[in-house]
Amino acid sequence: MGKMSKSTFKKLTLLYFIGKFKNGVYSSYRVQKVFYFGTENSDIRPFAFTHTEHGQYSRAIKDDLNSLVAIGLIEKTGLEKTEDNGVRWSISTNITENRLTEILPRINSRLALSLDKSVDEFGYLKREDLKSRAHEDILLAKTEIGHLIFNENLPDNIEVKLSDDECEDLELSLNEQFVVGMDHIVSAIETTDFDMGKVRKVATIF
Repeated sequence: MGKMSKSTFKKLTLLYFIGKFKNGVYSSYRVQKVFYFGTENSDIRPFAFTHTEHGQYSRAIKDDLNSLVAIGLIEKTGLEKTEDNGVRWSISTNITENRLTEILPRINSRLALSLDKSVDEFGYLKREDLKSRAHEDILLAKTEIGHLIFNENLPDNIEVKLSDDECEDLELSLNEQFVVGMDHIVSAIETTDFDMGKVRKVATIF
């Protein structure tokens, strides 16, 4: 058994969720609503949802999706002439090698199953039908606009059925600062005339 940060757990959940859609998720609105229904009655709620004028909304989902885009694991494609917020969220081709979309069932099969059911039931509804189902939601009706519908309930560190090494690899792979920082370093090395043979002496720091 290993331990995983809730930040990594959340991103793995989103990767699994986006990966369940055959051609990606057309619109942020659909992402928000279908994910909401997938966790509304789950004992694990990775993200908090607030009642907004557009219904159920999680700012943290938006932030983590953008972080996954920055890392290069999710693609955000602008769409013209659409009413669905003009974007499509899909799994990047870079992810096929490391199978990050398959981790969630290994660490929380109940949550994965709950998301599966939500995608099957709500994922491909027409926008108006999805909107109607969202506004008929009981928890939404009990909550005033601007108020929390439900909060996340993850501990800071989660015990999972993965090895310590696997957990450490996932933490680094899904850490935006680390991944982007390493990309900058690699890019700098590849584009700079850096040749150790030209260095006469390397000074020691310590």
